Amino acid sequence: MAMLVRGMFLSRPDALLAFSSTPVFGGAASALLSRFLACPFVYVVQDVYPEVAIALGVMRPGALEKTTRFLESCAWRAAERVVVIGPELAEVAESRGVDRSRLHIIANWADPREIRPALESIIREEAGITDDEFVVEYAGNFGRSQDLEAVLEAARIVEAEAADRRVRFLFVGSGSREGEIREAAGDVPGVTVLPRQPEDRLSDVLGAADLSLVPLREGLSRWCVPSKVYSILASGRPVGASIDAGSEVARLVEQGGCGFRVDAGDAEGLAREILRLAGDPDRARQAGERGRLTAEQEGSRARAVEQYEDLLTSIAQSRSG
Repeated sequence: MAMLVRGMFLSRPDALLAFSSTPVFGGAASALLSRFLACPFVYVVQDVYPEVAIALGVMRPGALEKTTRFLESCAWRAAERVVVIGPELAEVAESRGVDRSRLHIIANWADPREIRPALESIIREEAGITDDEFVVEYAGNFGRSQDLEAVLEAARIVEAEAADRRVRFLFVGSGSREGEIREAAGDVPGVTVLPRQPEDRLSDVLGAADLSLVPLREGLSRWCVPSKVYSILASGRPVGASIDAGSEVARLVEQGGCGFRVDAGDAEGLAREILRLAGDPDRARQAGERGRLTAEQEGSRARAVEQYEDLLTSIAQSRSG
């Protein structure tokens, strides 16, 4: 509501750009504002609501769900263009009545110039990690979407089966479940939890890993795409994806040969693949190198900026022509 009120005092722009990261009311407010200002708006869909909320159990089918769906549908229909971040979300958009001519796929990104493969990591030193340890890292939000319980269960299995291979699990981040994850991690040998780090330490955080994880809860990959995967790829580290088959992250990992994928929630499969990669450093290094190449070719910020610029320019020109 505050965004809508402030927007009414803006000079008329050529276009509005709205993101679904401010769900429900953000999209609906942008649709209203675009009508008030008599300008087109572009809706960038990062997550699909109310489906994400229902999948996470924070919303139940009913009046609120119907209201949310109605408001989101209004935003999708009112948008001059709808931008989605992967083919799966494009299918969702079409199922919601968005014509293909209004659809654009622009992937999320990382900046390979800012995130570079690190040869050394201060984070490893601060965590007391030795050079001979294979570090499995989760860095990001400790929230409902991430299946961190499966990661902790995989850590238990790895600890029991690692034999002569030294494997350390490193969690770096914060979020609504931070206290819960810290408490659970305290019961698992070989697990270290660090607080969220400043943004300017991102390369160092990612460089602490020998393998970086993307664990998404079952059923969520159709409705949201974890954008952290591009940062991991840019860091030159392999990706361990615990995610549904056929998802955008699965496609990146499997087609790019830059890590492995197991089914969402499959702790045993995750542990098995971690042990396999920990025992084959050449394979891990090669997967990381291929990931870096994928980030440069498919997920760079420069590429995304160019695509957004082309889209917004075409809208402005069509309106002025």
